[in-house]
Amino acid sequence: MNSMDNNSVLFFEKLSHSTIELLRNWRNQDFVLEQMEFREIISKEAQEHWFESIKDNTNFEYYIFGIENEAIGLVNLAEINKKTKTATVGLFIGNARYIGTGIAFDASNFIIKRAFKELELETLFAKVKNSNSVAIQYNAILGFQFLKALNPEFSIYQLKLIKD
Repeated sequence: MNSMDNNSVLFFEKLSHSTIELLRNWRNQDFVLEQMEFREIISKEAQEHWFESIKDNTNFEYYIFGIENEAIGLVNLAEINKKTKTATVGLFIGNARYIGTGIAFDASNFIIKRAFKELELETLFAKVKNSNSVAIQYNAILGFQFLKALNPEFSIYQLKLIKD
């Protein structure tokens, strides 16, 4: 499902030290923060510490995505486990101009393909805020199904690879 016009080329760039401040600014916006489990404002120092902890860890992959020269959001795989063939997937739009444009589908297709085809995982999990009906519906369109309530605020959804 390609949601943007055919002239737009989506790019994916691994998160690097040069893009962590952009990510931090996105994460600290109210419309992003309110959907997250961790809702505190992230300091530069905390962002640096977090980046140092994940940058060489093969159990995490973070990608900034965008169109042409404009960064739009972040998509990621976390807790990648080759033994159990699982990972947790995440995505958010940080550039408010692109909310509701459908570009998230292209980013989701990228990370799902990366997980299932390239990393040979079999199950993806998504943690979604129970009050975020848009994200719940979005994940359902992608094929995620409710797995369990994590706590009163968040639930876990799963997407299993369909084997031929």
